[in-house]
Amino acid sequence: MKDKITAVPKYRVIGIGKTLDCEHSIAVAVNNRGQVVIQAMGKFATSYLWTNGKIIEITPPERGVNCWVGGLNDHGTVVGSIGADREHRTAYSWQASKRTGLYPLDRGNTYATGITNDDVAYGDSYNRHGIARGVLWRKRDDPYDIGVAGSSVHIAGVSSDGPYTAYAENRGNPISWILYNGNRMEYLPEGCIGHNINDQGAAVGACSLPKNKGTQPFFYFKQKLTKLPTLGSKIACARDINNQEWIVGQSGLLITQQQRGCLWCNNRLYDLNRLIQSSGKLLVTNATSINNSNLIVGAAIVGGKEIACLLVPER
Repeated sequence: MKDKITAVPKYRVIGIGKTLDCEHSIAVAVNNRGQVVIQAMGKFATSYLWTNGKIIEITPPERGVNCWVGGLNDHGTVVGSIGADREHRTAYSWQASKRTGLYPLDRGNTYATGITNDDVAYGDSYNRHGIARGVLWRKRDDPYDIGVAGSSVHIAGVSSDGPYTAYAENRGNPISWILYNGNRMEYLPEGCIGHNINDQGAAVGACSLPKNKGTQPFFYFKQKLTKLPTLGSKIACARDINNQEWIVGQSGLLITQQQRGCLWCNNRLYDLNRLIQSSGKLLVTNATSINNSNLIVGAAIVGGKEIACLLVPER
């Protein structure tokens, strides 16, 4: 991690999911324009794009169909999947209220989990043998299978350096993850699973503790893995990293095991709730994404309900 000391700001928290008619919601990703995609859950899964206080629903083709969101890029293009249930999904891209389908491999269950600023979408698509394959879509009708023959593969993150900078999980051996870095593959240490990667190739995720007794967050760069501190619990995970190597995720407290949204910066761990100027009885329990302006999104508990939240640095 970078040694340069950067002052960590106080944050103002906004409950951007307060007005949604759902059982609970979580902010999935934030782009460098400050736009946020939200996943809401109720009788059906629904997805939303938040822009400067305005919320637009990402509408499925018909009511009664689930809509899941995977991510968005700086152009405001959103990707995700729609379907009757999680086993029967089709991938989509969406921009300016227009939805476009992404072609599957062999007509199998398909979902998009992210998209680069070069408009390369990525995600999973099952082939005719029922095996998940990591897929890149440079064009909507041209899914590119990056998988290893005979293995089940999942892309967790792609940087803007190129479509081959990604994580892939070999589900036949779930403790073996591969970092695709250009044309080079780097195997992460046994038991470590990556969640995201920044434009410099620095990655974050979680490593299994011995005897599967929990997980510890990690930072990985240039074949060196650094385990990150936690708030005391053995259940913790790093979920995203920006280009300044600010890392967000969650960790449980030692005594209560209550989950808290976390920020790792300057080789230190911060409970995000301690960085909030005035929370208004809102407890941040998860941080899922951070952009290059250090805006953070995730989920918070208010009045016993989990809602999507946005944390804005105070200048």
